[in-house]
Amino acid sequence: MNLNSVREGELKDVLDALEDAFRQLDIDYYLIGAIARDSF
Repeated sequence: MNLNSVREGELKDVLDALEDAFRQLDIDYYLIGAIARDSF
């Protein structure tokens, strides 16, 4: 699954904020809602 379209669309601001927070908490990966469901 290519998340580039998701990252550049409506969720860009949300994903950017989450990535910043996770980086500060040393969390290397995450799965979120429908994105997690669709990746399998």
